[in-house]
Amino acid sequence: MAFALLSSPSLVSICDKSFIKPSSLTPSTHRFHKLSLVDQSFSNLYIPIAFFYPKVQQREESNNSHELSHIAHLLQTSLSQTLVSYYPYAGKLKDNATIDCNNMGAEFSSARIKCHMSEILDYPDAESIIFPKNLPWANNYEGGNLLVAQVSKFDCGGIAVSVCLSHKIGDGCSVLYFFNDWASLTRDRATTTLINPSPRFVGDSIFSAQNYGPLVDQRFMSDLNECVQKRLVFPTAKLNALRAKVAMESGVENPTRAEVVSAVLFKCATKAASSTTTLMRTSKLVNFFDVRTMMKPRLPRRTIGNVLSLFSTSAIDTNNEQEMKLPKLVHSLRKLHIRKSKSNKMNSS
Repeated sequence: MAFALLSSPSLVSICDKSFIKPSSLTPSTHRFHKLSLVDQSFSNLYIPIAFFYPKVQQREESNNSHELSHIAHLLQTSLSQTLVSYYPYAGKLKDNATIDCNNMGAEFSSARIKCHMSEILDYPDAESIIFPKNLPWANNYEGGNLLVAQVSKFDCGGIAVSVCLSHKIGDGCSVLYFFNDWASLTRDRATTTLINPSPRFVGDSIFSAQNYGPLVDQRFMSDLNECVQKRLVFPTAKLNALRAKVAMESGVENPTRAEVVSAVLFKCATKAASSTTTLMRTSKLVNFFDVRTMMKPRLPRRTIGNVLSLFSTSAIDTNNEQEMKLPKLVHSLRKLHIRKSKSNKMNSS
């Protein structure tokens, strides 16, 4: 594959850029969204997500520009409707503890990418092409948009929809709820069905920062020019086979994909780090997990925010081969998760 072609600055052509505001203004009672202690503890990074849709049928090249404009219009219209319910994403950070829900809007671009979708999927630096410039690994400190989206059309007729959402507002579950509602409003635009997204933004009503004051803004800076990025793909069949092997050897019932992959990545990372020194190294594996179903009273399923807790293994001697075996690591993760879940039956008041 000609990766040199993909690095060409003329590969991506921005056709349009606009700001999508909520279709109805945010009430004054919701003007300021207070961030929880957990929200504040996150660096102001984006959560990047991209969806790829291959060409369904043969289309005339002459219709490409019109088709891109039509798809962009549909997505912009439904995004405007979605932002009515997800109003903090249309605001801006006032400080590390508050979002000013001022209807500034989300940034939306449409672009043409002069190659086939298959080339992008194999390209190791694909995010530099399918996401807006300087995203998704940028820090948003200067009052920028908390949601940035781009729809891209490839020469083959395929479409990519890429979105970066502020981690300050919500976690992975929050992002999932947002996309489900946006997709529903886009898909059902021509029906008589009334789609009424009903997310619940809990803000600082849980994990309150009242006794701590606003946290200092967490700024994790890195020079991307000095970073190496790799994409790791775990084929479903091989991952399922590894899960079965780990289950048999560890005694863990139905180990999850996340548990097994986390253990594999931890083992590889610690081995790589230990190879650069003769000193004994100890490491910890830290995992976040969703606590929506553990709160008392129980939170609604569509709660938006960083409703997370974490657990970590005890210090592991990475030179000890027995401790670094996958079955033992997965068993340790499951045991700690269960213990943390039992102790996390917390009161959300």
